[in-house]
Amino acid sequence: MGLLELSAAREKHEEFCVPMIMVPATVSNNVPGSDFSIGADTALNTITDTCDRIKQSASGTKRRVFIKTMGGYCGYLANMGIAAGADAAYIFEEPFDFEDLQGGAPSPFDRNFGTKISARAMEWITAKLKEAQGRGKTLTTDDPVCVLGISKTNVIFQPVAELKNQMDFGHRIPKERWWLKLRPLMKILAKYKASYNV
Repeated sequence: MGLLELSAAREKHEEFCVPMIMVPATVSNNVPGSDFSIGADTALNTITDTCDRIKQSASGTKRRVFIKTMGGYCGYLANMGIAAGADAAYIFEEPFDFEDLQGGAPSPFDRNFGTKISARAMEWITAKLKEAQGRGKTLTTDDPVCVLGISKTNVIFQPVAELKNQMDFGHRIPKERWWLKLRPLMKILAKYKASYNV
């Protein structure tokens, strides 16, 4: 959405007539034009690790699980949860760091993906700047504003003007999500009563 607004403002503001590219980086993995976003693999690893810990802690001698409460920046609910049998409460009022929580360093996939896609983005921007040398103040007016994504095994540059029709801006998700085809299989693996008829 930001790139669409910047590209639409090019007619009034020549400062925006520069190469623009977006590298998808969000744990939500909700960027149209890319099957994967930097951070999504790390998030999945954290979820897997957390699920394993919940299973282990629930079956351990202490029989405990971790629960997230509502409350935003107010630690009342989490703190008072100790009265309900909680062992610890991580609250805004008392600083804590990553060592105190589940989670950690980026996954090898995200590190590799982030490095490769960022390098490709810089190559693209450098090439666009070299093409524009000698044209004066305005670098470009007709170059597309792109999302650099990965589709299957291909790294692709896609203009945001084409991608805007593929986006559900109200829900902040692409209209087509490739991973929805995996839902029946996930239910079977989770031992739901389901069949794999697609």
